[in-house]
Amino acid sequence: VAELEFYGYPGYEEPVGPYPSSDITPPSGSKILRGELIGDELGWGNRAESGRSAAFDGDVHTSYKAISTGSNGSWCGVALDQRYVLTQLCLYPRAEWASRVKNACLQGSLDQENWVTLYQFAEDAAEKTWITADEFYGNIGYNYYRYFTSDNHGDVAELELYGYAGALGDDPANYTITVDVSALVVTLDAGDPQPEQITVRFGGTYE
Repeated sequence: VAELEFYGYPGYEEPVGPYPSSDITPPSGSKILRGELIGDELGWGNRAESGRSAAFDGDVHTSYKAISTGSNGSWCGVALDQRYVLTQLCLYPRAEWASRVKNACLQGSLDQENWVTLYQFAEDAAEKTWITADEFYGNIGYNYYRYFTSDNHGDVAELELYGYAGALGDDPANYTITVDVSALVVTLDAGDPQPEQITVRFGGTYE
């Protein structure tokens, strides 16, 4: 053949590049959590290409494919050099298998023995869409995090965790968060169809 030409139109461009690849701006004071990869080195088919590294390589065309399910099923994650409090989770499901994310969860641990479920994906995931979350149960700060599922293979193309160094206690069922509050916004509603909002500052008197 002397010449070969292809034509098309601009479409959806999936992110491929250095990790992290979501282009999501993390919460203030947070950074991407990087560490030693833990969990299944080999994934489906006993292949490294479908093992843990595929979930942290910045390429949505590769994916972690768990070998097994169940309470002691397969998982992938990171071991950090110190405890980090989680502020954001970003996940990109495996192409054409987004439904497998449902019921998977993100867990944290202080010792890799006892795991606390911080977040569970309760809904079906959409194809070619980043899933984000910023509210977590028992978020005391952990040095081990893992993506795990007990009833599905939970295939995932990319997993990004953001947070800040620190700890909020040692009991995920009983911890304290300190919040600086300088003012409150109060809605005055006495049956008015358009209730009034006022800003209340501590020490002030309002009538």
